Amino acid sequence: EYVSKPINFQKLFNVIDRFFPGDTGIKAEESEKAPDEKKMIFDREAFLNCIANNMALAEKIVKMFIERYPKYLSDIQKAIGDRDNNALTHSAHSFKGMILNLSADAASDAALKLEMMGRDNDLSQDNDLSHAEELFMLLKEKTDQLISALAEFDRNEEIKD
Repeated sequence: EYVSKPINFQKLFNVIDRFFPGDTGIKAEESEKAPDEKKMIFDREAFLNCIANNMALAEKIVKMFIERYPKYLSDIQKAIGDRDNNALTHSAHSFKGMILNLSADAASDAALKLEMMGRDNDLSQDNDLSHAEELFMLLKEKTDQLISALAEFDRNEEIKD
């Protein structure tokens, strides 16, 4: 089983527990709960845990994402328009990594689907191109939701400071 970056320690412990059952001193979650839709868009708690609750770092990461995401989306859209599988794979992978740093599963899932489409499909085929365009619209929608959640996060953190 594969645990992707950034490492979610609870997921890692769950995988370890499955392969090495018994009392390891690490307790896996009793059951995988249905994901909270709001947390799928932006999991504030997971994001802060990944950066050891460093609010200055959180601010830098959020600011960098807000500054850079339009270029990533533009690169992905251009790759689709150019029917360039390699460019789509690369640009979607890069964007996915940036999104994962924010603990934004819904947007990262959409980026992963585009990455896999670039790797496994042929954008020169109209059917695959149409599917890539649909996935891009989903990614854009999930990214817009993430931007809204990050704006709310930023407002909430300013109030606390």
